[in-house]
Amino acid sequence: MAIEPMKEVFVFCLDEKLPDLLKHLQLEGNFHVDDFWEEYGVEKFYGLEKAEPPEILIDVAEVLTQISRIRDSLRDIHARVNPASPIDALKSYFSAEEPIKVEFDLVSLEKNLEKAKEFLEKLREDVQTRLKELDEINERISALRETRRILREIIKYGAEFDVSHLGEGEYVDIKLFHVRSEAWDSLLEFAEDEPVYVEQVGWYEEGEPLAVIAYPKGMEPEIRRHGAAELDVVNSVLEGREGDVKDVVEEISREIDDLIGKRKELMKELSEYYEENAPEIEAHIELLENERRLFETLEKMAMTERTYLVYGWVPEAEEDKFIEIVQKATNGYCEVIVRDPEDIERMPVRLRNPRPFRPFETLVEMFSLPKPTEIDPTPVMTIFFPIYFGFILTDAAYGAILTAAALAIRLTRGRVDEKMKMFSEILIYSGIATVILGVLTGGYFGNLFGIKPLWIDPMKDPITILLVALGFGVLQVGLGLIFGMRIALKEGDKKAFLGEGLSWFLVLVGGLAAVIGVTQGGITSPITLAGAGILGLGVLLAVAMTGPLAALDTVGFMGDILSYSRLLAGCLSTSGIAMVVNLLAKMAKQIGVIGYLFAAVILVLGHIFNMAMNGLGAFVHSLRLHYVEFFGQFYEGGGKKFDPLKVEGKHLVIKA
Repeated sequence: MAIEPMKEVFVFCLDEKLPDLLKHLQLEGNFHVDDFWEEYGVEKFYGLEKAEPPEILIDVAEVLTQISRIRDSLRDIHARVNPASPIDALKSYFSAEEPIKVEFDLVSLEKNLEKAKEFLEKLREDVQTRLKELDEINERISALRETRRILREIIKYGAEFDVSHLGEGEYVDIKLFHVRSEAWDSLLEFAEDEPVYVEQVGWYEEGEPLAVIAYPKGMEPEIRRHGAAELDVVNSVLEGREGDVKDVVEEISREIDDLIGKRKELMKELSEYYEENAPEIEAHIELLENERRLFETLEKMAMTERTYLVYGWVPEAEEDKFIEIVQKATNGYCEVIVRDPEDIERMPVRLRNPRPFRPFETLVEMFSLPKPTEIDPTPVMTIFFPIYFGFILTDAAYGAILTAAALAIRLTRGRVDEKMKMFSEILIYSGIATVILGVLTGGYFGNLFGIKPLWIDPMKDPITILLVALGFGVLQVGLGLIFGMRIALKEGDKKAFLGEGLSWFLVLVGGLAAVIGVTQGGITSPITLAGAGILGLGVLLAVAMTGPLAALDTVGFMGDILSYSRLLAGCLSTSGIAMVVNLLAKMAKQIGVIGYLFAAVILVLGHIFNMAMNGLGAFVHSLRLHYVEFFGQFYEGGGKKFDPLKVEGKHLVIKA
């Protein structure tokens, strides 16, 4: 239940052995490459140079980009041919299909690049021509639709003419233009003085005339200067056509329908191709991405004329295995130095908790990983987060539904997706806590079944719930203060121990004793007086250590405790909305036979809404109580994540 201890590692190896070393370390996945220059600085080591990535990575990036572009085009086409419905999206959360794996041998970067180029060439042969044809069809359809739109505007305006008159002649051009509204009069005046004919035939857009303009060859620049812009696409489509405007509109519509049919067939072929070849395409992309990431780490290394220095970290428990891998990969042409970290603050962080606690490591990481000198709060979150979640949702039926859904995700998608596995387990714990607290408070779709609580009804006795909520606040904030004092002692910071830890712990204990004393024996009882004395001592200690303004912090400190009253607010919100839903359904039943249908709809939709909204609130508020009130007493975060070299990808498998 702590931060895993690490060893600081320096590996010196010959330059020709470095690629093999890096690839074997990547395959094993237990070595975090750190930036030697950032950690130690160049001024301390003369004769070393900063290593640079090989130029071949430019080729890798180029091939990766080209394959990715083709993949993105095919994936987009596949999604359009097979659009996902909301039901399909929901099913994806319960899919247990293992991604199809594609195996590659552990070979050099050069050989992998050569294979990728061969695959890219094959991909181009298979789909590039069809993708280009599809782009041309889309462009043609777009041009035809724009032309049809313009012709329909002409029909609407009432203009009639034979489109065969449009085009470029030996001496005169006749084309469609749109004209800026403010330039229309100027264009007409220009046409009166020049051998130019202008006739409005419609509206291009609101306020902009659409006109047929006939003019001598070479005069188009003058026409443009008078606010007219040629409709290049439309004139191009109409070139060589004959007939009146209505006939041409029908002709264009038939062409559009034919092209849409061809596009549909072509997209179907490309979609089927992607469906069949997606794993291989994705695997090649993942292979190149892994190669690029691997050799980009060279920037973090130092080198001499023949030697590389690889610097980083390895978990203490895997030290022997790491040394064995290095010796094997380099055939012994290396020197490995493994030592305890001189400065533990530089150590990357990997959390290591018992299996039941691990899902909640993701919640800690969402805030920030702890520094190596801090305490891992994961075990505390594992205990308190589900309780707070259950307190806010507090309905046994909702909890049972949530637990069942989360369990279904865990047994399906959770078997093949690590993130979904962790998230579903958090929901399972939270759902079970909700069931327990729902039984204690009598919540079964609110008061739908009239089952009495085993402990207390929050709608009838909210004060008891409030006191329990504040009790959790005292407990968790106090625990946070203890953690803070422990860290201060470990670092030898007496001021932080006394002024930021012990002082407020005394305030907390004294305030709690005073409240208990007042409720049990009155304001003059010994417990009350002792509590007040301890509280005052804590305030005085805080003022003495951090200054007089510390007294004002008492208000903020009490606010941290009172913030736990949100557990009561969430509990009442869930119960109250459920009661309203049940009441509305009861009223609907009085309408008659159809009222029972209305009642069923109200119950289903109302309780789904209540469970979803308050479930989301339970998650958010439970996080907030940890991130703000609890972490604020001892936790800063900012730890550097242990990020080892490893093979990443759903479809990629590399064989040593």
